[in-house]
Amino acid sequence: MKMNVNVFNRRWLLLVAVLAGIAGTAAAQTLTADFAADEAASTYYEQGWDSQDEAATWTYDAATGRPTWTLAAKPAFAGSSYKEPFSTIEPQSRTSLSIAYSMTDKDETATSPVVTVLPGSSVEYYVCVYAIWYIYADLKFFVTDVASGQQTQLSSVFAWAQNEGFDGPNWVKFSFPLSEYEGRQVRFAFQYKGNGGENVYIDGFRVKQRDLSADATVHVAVGKEVHFRDLSSGSPTRWLWEFEGGTPATSTEQHPTVTYAQTGTYGVKLTVSNDAGEHTATRAGYVVVQAEAPIALIGAPTEGYLSPFALRFVPTDVPVQFHDLSSGNPTAWSWTFEGGTPATSAEQHPTVTYAEAGTYGLTLDVSNDAGTAHDFLQNAIQAGGQQYVWNIEPEEIDGLSGLSLGSYGYYAGTNGLLIDRFAERFDAPLAEVKIDAVQVYFNTTTTDQPFEQITVSLCAADANGLPGQQLATASVRAGDLQYDAQNVVPTDFTFATPVRTAEAFFVVIDGMCQNTEGDLISILCVRRDDGQPTTTYHYLSDEGKWYLNSDDPVSMAVTPRLKYVTADDDEPQEPTGISTATAAQAAAEAVYDIQGRRLSGLQRGMNIVRMADGRVRKVMRR
Repeated sequence: MKMNVNVFNRRWLLLVAVLAGIAGTAAAQTLTADFAADEAASTYYEQGWDSQDEAATWTYDAATGRPTWTLAAKPAFAGSSYKEPFSTIEPQSRTSLSIAYSMTDKDETATSPVVTVLPGSSVEYYVCVYAIWYIYADLKFFVTDVASGQQTQLSSVFAWAQNEGFDGPNWVKFSFPLSEYEGRQVRFAFQYKGNGGENVYIDGFRVKQRDLSADATVHVAVGKEVHFRDLSSGSPTRWLWEFEGGTPATSTEQHPTVTYAQTGTYGVKLTVSNDAGEHTATRAGYVVVQAEAPIALIGAPTEGYLSPFALRFVPTDVPVQFHDLSSGNPTAWSWTFEGGTPATSAEQHPTVTYAEAGTYGLTLDVSNDAGTAHDFLQNAIQAGGQQYVWNIEPEEIDGLSGLSLGSYGYYAGTNGLLIDRFAERFDAPLAEVKIDAVQVYFNTTTTDQPFEQITVSLCAADANGLPGQQLATASVRAGDLQYDAQNVVPTDFTFATPVRTAEAFFVVIDGMCQNTEGDLISILCVRRDDGQPTTTYHYLSDEGKWYLNSDDPVSMAVTPRLKYVTADDDEPQEPTGISTATAAQAAAEAVYDIQGRRLSGLQRGMNIVRMADGRVRKVMRR
């Protein structure tokens, strides 16, 4: 029996429509909104030290005598008015674990019960830190593998404070991944050891696991980012996020990043859709935003010159701007400027002028609702007078080295690539300067031609911004170049007649021989990553041209001696020279870095050493 063609077509179209409807219904049913955040975690062990019973789950030991760990409601430090309890961060907190400093030796430990580490875990805790005194007694944190007995130090408050330039006091959060301990049983321990130091307060101890489940929550500090992830099924093509209390408040991105400016507990809503329909997922109280006290950090002026002996070398009567580099979202600033005008400021990035020549310090106190923090720089800013300058940041000093070219010798030194001159560029000074000498720090000084002359020239910039007119020269025999395997020492090149300039200038070094078999002379340099600043040029003798080393950013340890010119132009005293590290260490009463932070001993780079006889020396150590 034959079916009518029109009937067949109608039935086929009906079948297609029915199937399409079924498919559409299935698609609508399978579209399910879901999301999580990278920062979401669930706590499976915690200790808040809010009662004697809770605290008793840990053990407390002392190497001699009875342990002195106690529960304290508020931090208290000698010479500090800081009294903020941990409840400023977690409102439910009542007390914190504390141990008081003592002028007798202490060696006390607080140890957790056994914890089995789950996959994707980390450990976190807070310490109220007044770090300036921890040089005498340090707080360290350890994890011990129970099965093997192997103990690993995860932190030292003193080392952390030195690296961060932190003084305090403030509550500071520490966090460490536990990936290498997954599936193992461990104990955690705090050790306070030394003579003197400062009071210690610990709270908010948690072992947490990254958690994408519906019950997980995000705990984040004010101003920190939360990275949301769409986990929806059913192939959505459109996303609408709503972030209570967040910035942005809404987003149509699939995986948005959000920050929160105020403390509180906030919900998140995600609606996903496609051509077949939409679905919504909501999590109330998903994000918990906690207060975080700031960490103060002074940013030196970008104006003026860097120096091996001062953080910045600036002229008198010229405004320079300081910068707040603090973290933790401070809302108030209090600056003091020794010798500056204004002497104090509540601005975040104040501008200051120094009327009198001298070397000055400054302080910065920052605060928000969670606490305050302090930073200081001692004898960091030299205004006016005379000083050596270079293009190397304080944190780069440890990176000073020779730049080997393998069998071709050295960059900024003897080489077989027909590069016979190197130049270091210096920006125009903020005020007219007089330049009378240059010090060069050599990495190697090997030569079989000791009577050959190494020549340093001061040159103006030509129309193309390259080394041009020679303004002054000075030479030293190759055999007289200064080098010490243990200490960084300079070689002096003094000009017969000082040069005055208010323009950008170059220091050019010439005469480092091309004989790479008998001569290996090189200058210490800082090598930077691609795209970072470079201030070094080289001259290719076969082309007769200067080139900026833009492919391999470098600055040489080349330091012209500048004096800011004054109306009377009095001849200044010589700036403080570099002492040998060995002699300085033997007679040192106290050692500081160039930002005025006290050190436990000489470190690599520049050190400020107060001698037993009261004198102050600057010591460069390799």
